[in-house]
Amino acid sequence: MLQARAKVGNGKAKSPPGAEINILGAITFTAAPGGYQVEIDVASGKLAIPAAALDSYAACRRELLKRHAVRLVLWEVEDCRIAREARAAWLEAVDIAVQRGRATEVASYLKSGELDGVYQVRFWRGTFWLWRKGWYGELPLSEVRSHLAGHLNQHFAKLTTGITANCLMQLQAQTLLGSHVEAPAWLPGSDAPFPASETLVCRNMMVHLPGYLDGAERLCRPLTPRLFSTCGLDFDFERDAPAPVEWQKFLQTLWPDDPDSIDTLREWFGYSLLPDTSQHKILMLIGPKRSGKETVARVLRRLVGERNSAAPTLASLGTNFGLQPLLGKTLAVIGDARLGGRADLPQITERLLSISGEDDSGD
Repeated sequence: MLQARAKVGNGKAKSPPGAEINILGAITFTAAPGGYQVEIDVASGKLAIPAAALDSYAACRRELLKRHAVRLVLWEVEDCRIAREARAAWLEAVDIAVQRGRATEVASYLKSGELDGVYQVRFWRGTFWLWRKGWYGELPLSEVRSHLAGHLNQHFAKLTTGITANCLMQLQAQTLLGSHVEAPAWLPGSDAPFPASETLVCRNMMVHLPGYLDGAERLCRPLTPRLFSTCGLDFDFERDAPAPVEWQKFLQTLWPDDPDSIDTLREWFGYSLLPDTSQHKILMLIGPKRSGKETVARVLRRLVGERNSAAPTLASLGTNFGLQPLLGKTLAVIGDARLGGRADLPQITERLLSISGEDDSGD
């Protein structure tokens, strides 16, 4: 329920005779089927406009002005200046109520999808993001507009582009997450049980991976939209999962007499599960054709998730927008590293150093 108040000077009216009329009113909008029930509260009583007469806020605005103008005539206000001021004041009051009404509509839309006390939609760095049971995925603007219009259709008989645009702006304001926030991160006001950068998001739960490996079972928590993460695994976390027998056999065929290489690859797979580059390292697999390099890369991509990985070429890293495919990804797999005579080797080297060194300069 919304209220807007407008106050102007006093005017004398002949009905009731000799009475001082203080034009002070409140407009109340109440959602109703087919429109809005509008009630105007004035000193002389209440005037109710049925919802059937209103098909939009614009119609509500026109109806209020029309009804109020009639009331001014009935009052026979002697001072025309008072009448003009009253009309302008009501116009301003209605506009304020309309904007608040749209903000409330958006809030109710977000409230319908609330989980764990927070909205499941976030507006971050110019894009809408929707929580998808563990991780936030980018949501096209056209899809956001369609979902919002579907909600507004319940309260507007005539939905205009202006109403939708204003509500979309309200949606951005009410779900804004500052561009300074680096994913993964806990939403403001959330109680962080463990560092977001060390959290493994699976389909059934989130796990503080370092703590779990140290034997802390309590560091497994239910999924929550309070963790803003754009990456999540496509499978469940199983505490008692069986050993990957076939995978171990495959590694034994690659390095039958080199257990250190197997341990290094296993450790690298573990680091790849988290968006962590604190080791400042890049893994290189060297071997002849059909030696298993592509199989290892394919398994790693499936483990991390195809949507979380990129496959740039080494030469593309030396171009102006070579790093663009890596945005929002936790894994980059470069296949056969081949460079032509025109490749910018210093630029490529600098880009690789900037990725592994967590800086922009490559130093």
